[in-house]
Amino acid sequence: MKIGIIGDALDKQYAGVHYFTKNIVKSLSEIDPKNEYYIFRRKKGEKYDNAVEIIIPTTKWIPGYQSLRFFLMIPWKARELNLDIVIEPAHFGPFNLPKRIKRVTVIHDLTPLMFRQWHTFNGWFLQKLFLPGIIKRADLIITNSYYTKQDIVNFIGLSENMIVASHLGISGIFKKVIDPLVLGKYGIYKKYILYQGTLEPRKNLVNLIKAYEVYRQSYPEKEEQLILSGKKGWKIEEIVKMKYDSPYKDDIILLGYVKREDMPAIYSGAEVFVYPSLYEGFGLPVLEAMACGVPIVTSDRSSLPEVGGKYATYLDPYDIEGLAMAIASAHKKLHLLDEQMDYAQSFTWEKTAERILGALENLR
Repeated sequence: MKIGIIGDALDKQYAGVHYFTKNIVKSLSEIDPKNEYYIFRRKKGEKYDNAVEIIIPTTKWIPGYQSLRFFLMIPWKARELNLDIVIEPAHFGPFNLPKRIKRVTVIHDLTPLMFRQWHTFNGWFLQKLFLPGIIKRADLIITNSYYTKQDIVNFIGLSENMIVASHLGISGIFKKVIDPLVLGKYGIYKKYILYQGTLEPRKNLVNLIKAYEVYRQSYPEKEEQLILSGKKGWKIEEIVKMKYDSPYKDDIILLGYVKREDMPAIYSGAEVFVYPSLYEGFGLPVLEAMACGVPIVTSDRSSLPEVGGKYATYLDPYDIEGLAMAIASAHKKLHLLDEQMDYAQSFTWEKTAERILGALENLR
């Protein structure tokens, strides 16, 4: 088969969809020498085995050019290459393909449709306008959790037979790493409670700061910092205000973006990893922190119990007192940490790619 992958996420962002696309392209090209892969990109980038880059540049100086590229230029090139399948790893597409070319769309979550308040107007409007049609026209939908699969069945009405759930993997770099030099590089010299991910409303960080304040008030002998690691996202202002209004503002650290290769040491050095998100399609940081041998406190919502299994402590993300107490008692699962690390490290990108490849083969 000749398989095209729209790889724009490789070039324009560095959040979850970027890592998914990067690792799926890499893993598919490594495990599958039979099929041919074509990666549509904005610019030249990392080379992958058994994958040909198709560069279709973009520009912000020509009004409407991005739409022209997405709706006409990429589909035209897919026809010219006589592709059998085109995969869109980032929700939005593929578009304008003849029926002989199978459309595969990866849906990471349905938050644009289910939770208007967590998205910009433009992002919400475009997804509301196009996403239901994209899903219904697809020959195959891939999700990264069974929870998201069920959301699509319930919210869109798509048959379960049209959807394949394939859990994400983690890189082999995520393991217990004790490295004070990495911590020092980011100015970390005290014990700390860690959150990792984009700083945005859906991640429930305002309630995490409130819970941290309750924790410090309830346990005055404790002096761990609260480190919020990750890029600043949409509506960051309330989170920043909460930090600077807090009596513990000097111990609430907005760490910013951390290089991927430094994250194992950042995870491993934490006393506890807290991820109180209100909704996740998967929740990759939870799995990465688990692989690094850190006690986990996370939300009981959406896919997070599916990811964390029996190893995490779960709670209502709106229960501030409960969150504070869960942070304090996270050490109660220390005896499970070795087993937890083995469990987390069993989630590999190779397994993800194998399941996706099997679904692509079935499209024949």
